[in-house]
Amino acid sequence: MTEVTKKKFYDTVGILNVRVSVENVHTYPYTSLFKMGNGKLMGKVVGSYTNGIKNQYPIISKYYLSN
Repeated sequence: MTEVTKKKFYDTVGILNVRVSVENVHTYPYTSLFKMGNGKLMGKVVGSYTNGIKNQYPIISKYYLSN
């Protein structure tokens, strides 16, 4: 996976027929997985707390696309 900008991520994933699921649903902030119908992972959005400090806002997100 390669980290990309939010715009690049949605420009790429937005035109695909993907399913979105959430990984670690009991742990906030979540990681969203974007998969094709055959299960191939196309991208993910990983949320985290600012500076890694729990409950410190804003929540930041990193965007990744498969290579």
